Amino acid sequence: MALYLLATGSTWKGLALIAYGVLVIGTVDNVVRPIVVGKDTKMPVYVVLLSTLGGIALLGINGAIVGPIIAALFIAVWDLAAERPKAASRSEGVQ
Repeated sequence: MALYLLATGSTWKGLALIAYGVLVIGTVDNVVRPIVVGKDTKMPVYVVLLSTLGGIALLGINGAIVGPIIAALFIAVWDLAAERPKAASRSEGVQ
């Protein structure tokens, strides 16, 4: 959108939008998100976003914390369930 504004002659609006994107959105993404979500979650950004928004929609402001926790638990259980058939096939071959 900022490029469109710059191309159509709205230079100040385009520059203001670029400054807003760099200062506000960049700060939120690089400073606030790691504090809220944690640096070591190893969850994709889109999962964190969707689980946060879904949690807020279902549980209000508490959902911002509960949503990503439920998503992380789901991913952990999914990984364990996916690993179980592999472990079972390896143990059958050992006998």
